[in-house]
Amino acid sequence: MADAGLHARTLDGSLTVSLVIPVFDEDEALLDELVRRLDDVLAALPCRAQVVLVDDGSGEPTRRKLRAIAGADGRVTLVRLSRNFGHQPACTAAVRYARGDAVVLMDGDLQDPPELIPDLVREWEKGFRVVLARRRSRPETGVRGLLINAFHRSFRWLTGADMPADVGVFSLMSAEVADEIAHLPERNRYLPGLRWWVGHRSAEVWYDRSPRSAGEPKQSLESLFRYALDAIFSFSYRPLRAATIRSGYVLRNRGSGRRNQPAGARACTG
Repeated sequence: MADAGLHARTLDGSLTVSLVIPVFDEDEALLDELVRRLDDVLAALPCRAQVVLVDDGSGEPTRRKLRAIAGADGRVTLVRLSRNFGHQPACTAAVRYARGDAVVLMDGDLQDPPELIPDLVREWEKGFRVVLARRRSRPETGVRGLLINAFHRSFRWLTGADMPADVGVFSLMSAEVADEIAHLPERNRYLPGLRWWVGHRSAEVWYDRSPRSAGEPKQSLESLFRYALDAIFSFSYRPLRAATIRSGYVLRNRGSGRRNQPAGARACTG
């Protein structure tokens, strides 16, 4: 894997921005739309750009499409993982191939609008090392929407982390911040939490999250639940404290029960 320390300006000294986008079994029409919208956005940026697409163990149709995209555009770097490792590990792997002075993380399903990227870049140019894309609204409804909203509302209370609610991976980080996060030793990663934990000066840009333009969500409710548990247990002592108190209570009651056995009592078998 490439050395993450290679973030650098181009030879003529101009700034570059790397867009890091994980993809897993996305619809071909959606990927065509992603490329079209990225083309428009990159043309409007005041700096050069690199696009890092990471194939998170997709099936052959998506693999073939991603190879075609990378082969047709010299700005695109394709990173292929040997199997489906999941969204957060895929983001981390792709960051290591980013060469920009700034790194933009975004999902590939177009719920994160590429058109917001110039706004993130403008805040970065003001000197902010982290620029968060913060959601005013999101399209999920039903059980999925309830669980997602419950997680964001409870995370701060459970962890004590003074982290903005309604933020995900969609953000811009300076190359130095991206390097710090890429080299952290955590195996079960919650990138929004790690981004907050490294603690750099940040700004926010608000947006409304869009519905998926094609296909179904790739994260099942079960995988979202595991993701939430990883986030909470990685950043909070409270679940561990509750488990410790409960274990102590059970052991104390068992000990009390043994002390209160009547004289002569013994265990009987058979």
